[in-house]
Amino acid sequence: AKVSYEREDYAGAEQEYAELIERFDASYPQHFVGSLVRTMRGRCFMELGQYENAEAAFLDAHARMVDHFGDEHNHVIEVSRTIADLYTRWDRPADAEAWRQKAQPPDGAG
Repeated sequence: AKVSYEREDYAGAEQEYAELIERFDASYPQHFVGSLVRTMRGRCFMELGQYENAEAAFLDAHARMVDHFGDEHNHVIEVSRTIADLYTRWDRPADAEAWRQKAQPPDGAG
């Protein structure tokens, strides 16, 4: 899936990530890697201009990461930035700004 994504074959990568998610959900439903894979699938949707699908994938990944790591973990902050980027592309500036605020590292962190 990563190779397809890097080759900019976003439709192919999306399908491969979907299969990986299915396997993770069947074998390791609580493992955080499933959230990372969901984020990559969302990136594929975003590159394909399928913003509603991207939003669903990113919000699902974000919720799972928050459950696993808490609000201030780097993975959570990174997916929050990605959601802000999605909303910027989607011409939803208020939503983008709200997610940028969520993506701020905690006080004193880099």
